[in-house]
Amino acid sequence: MKLSKILLMAALGSMFAVGACDGGDDNVETDTDTDTDTDTDTDTDTDTDTMETPTADQCTTFCADFASTCVDAGPALAAWTTCQTDCEGWELGATDSTGGANFYCHNYHLGAAGSDASTHCPHAAADGGGVCSE
Repeated sequence: MKLSKILLMAALGSMFAVGACDGGDDNVETDTDTDTDTDTDTDTDTDTDTMETPTADQCTTFCADFASTCVDAGPALAAWTTCQTDCEGWELGATDSTGGANFYCHNYHLGAAGSDASTHCPHAAADGGGVCSE
């Protein structure tokens, strides 16, 4: 009878060994996590990319100064009749700007035109003279 117990134990042992090898694991943890993304943030960026422009008063002053400073810089510059409208359509720009299509560039060169009108009045004018332009 001892032999039959040994054989039975051997048979049971091999069944457990086969069960362990075939991937059958009674202690397998099943992930039942059902988290869902409940992030309801929406992009509320309402930036309309509006361009800051000079005020009407800034342009009135600029145009009056241009007319008195650049009157002798050439007939095309002296005849700038759309100065106010053009000026109000420019981007404001940085206060220290000396180049680029913006009010402060035009204004800087208008100031510099006080000592050198032939060089700086074209930069202060509507098309920017290749300096205050795009």
